[in-house]
Amino acid sequence: MIRYSEQDFINEIRSMVSNNASEQEISYRALELMNSSIDWREEFRDFALDLISIIEPGFYMTNDEILENLNLLDKKYYP
Repeated sequence: MIRYSEQDFINEIRSMVSNNASEQEISYRALELMNSSIDWREEFRDFALDLISIIEPGFYMTNDEILENLNLLDKKYYP
């Protein structure tokens, strides 16, 4: 089984957003990445859960908000 790092998560989701992936695609990929994660910090797991939830009624996150959160995590842990 492939294991994904926090940096893999950032890169994959950033690429998907840049390529205008659908909310469903982003949600599904976040779930796959989180389920195959290697010792992710709680902030990464929480954000992945938020992305998984974007397909739920009443929950919405713009591409800019997704990128902003990814950038914050990236700067905080991978300066």
